[in-house]
Amino acid sequence: MRRLALILSCWLPPLLWCSLIFYLSSIPGLNSGWGIWDLIFRKIAHMAEYGILVALVARALTNTWTALAPAGAIGLAAAFSFLYAISDEIHQAFVPNRGPSASDVAVDTVGIVIAVWIARRFFRLKEERVLASMKKLVVIIIVAGVLAGCGPDAAFKRARGAEAKGRAYEAWQKYQAFAARFPDDKNAAEAVFRAGWLAQNELADCGVALAFYDRVGQKYPGSDPWAGAAAFHAQNCPDYFPLVPKMSWVEGDSDTGGRNARIESACQVSSTSARLPFSTGLLSRSYFAGTNKFKTIDVLYRKEGATVWEHPAGGETPRMVLKAPLEEGARWTAQAGGRTYKYEILSTTRTVTVSAGTFERCLLVQGRAEGVPGGTNEYYAPSVGRILTSFSTDAGERRNIELLSYQPGDTAGGYK
Repeated sequence: MRRLALILSCWLPPLLWCSLIFYLSSIPGLNSGWGIWDLIFRKIAHMAEYGILVALVARALTNTWTALAPAGAIGLAAAFSFLYAISDEIHQAFVPNRGPSASDVAVDTVGIVIAVWIARRFFRLKEERVLASMKKLVVIIIVAGVLAGCGPDAAFKRARGAEAKGRAYEAWQKYQAFAARFPDDKNAAEAVFRAGWLAQNELADCGVALAFYDRVGQKYPGSDPWAGAAAFHAQNCPDYFPLVPKMSWVEGDSDTGGRNARIESACQVSSTSARLPFSTGLLSRSYFAGTNKFKTIDVLYRKEGATVWEHPAGGETPRMVLKAPLEEGARWTAQAGGRTYKYEILSTTRTVTVSAGTFERCLLVQGRAEGVPGGTNEYYAPSVGRILTSFSTDAGERRNIELLSYQPGDTAGGYK
């Protein structure tokens, strides 16, 4: 019993410490949000984690393996800690928004080396005896670091890192380089898709985006979800009705710039299961008269390619807002408020200026109710949505509601 108690008291601490490291590595996208200080803090934490692990394992070995010399215990503890650092990075490859990093192993090793140096001083060991075993470890680290840094996983992670940091053009180039260098890698389809996604949403070039989307469908037709996502976004480039999580709009009456009437809308992820990210969205709209909010309604929108359906609250019949193909001359009918409306796309090249700015290549959709003179014009801007609603009669066009401001939202959305 005394022997068992000794073993538990010696080996339970390193076991619990390894479990804590494993738990922290299991947290998706672990980030404090402190910017550069988050990076500094995490690197210091890495060194501390593995320095402490060396101390705990060396203590356990020294107390339970009496025939082992202190130098041997320290060397084995350092080797175990190094191997556990590698296994921890492999573990992170399976955690969302995490990934293996040779640089993290190098930082972990710095903590290991510091712990070995402290242990050498504590046991008053000759430096040559400890460092002899450490030299082999350092050689292994260098070779592993070089190989890891040159491999496909590291190259893909660098592209993802550039995208996460907002360096869109750099990420776009890295994804292309990755796909060209590793065309058969498991991440190749995603790299090609992300190159198209960045071209569409960050570089605002649909021609380039469509080339990448077509390549995903042709070269990686069985990739999931990238082939389906590429086909969907190819039909929504340009995207005149974006359903982007956290995107928001403020509209107001044109006569007073929103002082008399205002609508604040925000897009949320739909509670229903979406076929693809961005194919459904719940728009929460708050209506204001002056500064007083008098109602809020939630409306579900669903896309089938570029066709957009509105599902009003209360179980009313869904209304077709836009119908593919979104090209001049396209027509459709829809029911709303007990009336039949006929819609037609009059233009896809309008330039419109509203309070929120000037928008090019806008879609102009005109709706006319049967038996009612005149019509309603709705202008949609690429990647923004509806920016202006006006009334059109024989006497001319009169503005009604226009976009005052908007926030782009989280374009990474379901593709994090």
